[in-house]
Amino acid sequence: MRLDYVGCYSQAVKTPNLMKLCEDSEVYLDAIAPSSWTIPSHASFFTGQFVSRHGVHETQESKKWEEMHAKMKSYSGKTLAEALKELGYNTIGLTANSYVGPGTGFDRGFNHMAYNLGITDYLYSKLNQEVIYPITKKFRGGRKEILKKTLSLRENPVEIARLYMKYRHYLKRLYEEGFPFRKDGDYIVRTIKNSSFESPAFFFINFMEVHEPYMSLLKKYGANFRVFIRALVGDLVFSEEDLINLRKDYLEESELLDSYIGELISYLKSQGEYDSSLIIITSDHGQALYEKGFFGHGVFLYDELVRVPLIIKYPAELNRKGYVKGYFNIKDLYKLIISLAKGEGVLDLRSQVTFSEAYGVHEEISGVVDLNKYRKRVEEVDSPRKAVFKDGMKLVLNLKSGKIEEFSVNGKNLDPKENKEKVKELLDEIYIFKGKEKMAEVAI
Repeated sequence: MRLDYVGCYSQAVKTPNLMKLCEDSEVYLDAIAPSSWTIPSHASFFTGQFVSRHGVHETQESKKWEEMHAKMKSYSGKTLAEALKELGYNTIGLTANSYVGPGTGFDRGFNHMAYNLGITDYLYSKLNQEVIYPITKKFRGGRKEILKKTLSLRENPVEIARLYMKYRHYLKRLYEEGFPFRKDGDYIVRTIKNSSFESPAFFFINFMEVHEPYMSLLKKYGANFRVFIRALVGDLVFSEEDLINLRKDYLEESELLDSYIGELISYLKSQGEYDSSLIIITSDHGQALYEKGFFGHGVFLYDELVRVPLIIKYPAELNRKGYVKGYFNIKDLYKLIISLAKGEGVLDLRSQVTFSEAYGVHEEISGVVDLNKYRKRVEEVDSPRKAVFKDGMKLVLNLKSGKIEEFSVNGKNLDPKENKEKVKELLDEIYIFKGKEKMAEVAI
């Protein structure tokens, strides 16, 4: 969820339920996600550690989510759910995102963790298990490329026809259920409203409405993964009409998500639980909508990706409301929640300096585009990056090349060569933060 698609932060969008919640909440203006994609950022929220500390992220050698999940399973510290469970909380996770569902390591400490709650997730899982996975063991591509390549390998034509018919069946059913506009958020809400839970309870809820795929791009270009990679390397350039439709889709998804949050809040009020509850609305990352020639998330550390909404509705007795300045890294929600659960009060976890990290492309590129043709671009983008935020300044450093990719003050991009003292100050912070990680020499 992007910062500027929430009404509390931007008057250009209408999210009435979130805006109403903001009236009862502290709204953080400078919340920073610890990474720009799902797995490492969630790992930070669940462990209270920066990405480079917990180590649950992609590497140059491996983009496999299974290996990242193995790291989460073997994390030596105590996860948020484990800590809350020890404090007597009934811990419940409801997720529309398989990356943070049962069996991933993110379910540690949860009494109940549910994924695949609705018909959309069910059909999408069937599509992947019965059609996509068997095919992608051989190669990646769209359905036309799959048929062409399979035929060229002299595969069994009956098997090709069987897989293709399944593909068409599941895709048709998904569209009939409103996918990709609807991504089962209504089933999450329905599950909560039609269940009984022991108190005190901690709920972790992951909605996927504002996550890609988006209707217009999916129908025009096909599989979301391929669109992301092709656009990343320059094999696909969106038209102006594509971008208008993309941003319209994203806005409509934001409004749909707002309606689901409104339902949950109304339910809490009807049960007499709203005033006493701690409610936190935030995001593991944002979404680039081609403002800087990039679509999706991960890879880079643009503001569109790492400046996220953070709305905290405290129990009414604490009487905490209003807009709050100062960096708040999403990883520190761990400390805040545990402190409140122990009855130790609200911690001020804002800081003068904070960081966000990315470790390159988090998906396997080979088989999607011609690596020989785009090798230079792939090498350029598939690099570890660090962003440091301090006193209104921001610096993004590519650790592989030593290139300063961004230097800005209060959101305005400036020339690093004309601001050497400030740049050196931020580089010093990164030198300390990176620890033993390798870094190329930086020339200003």
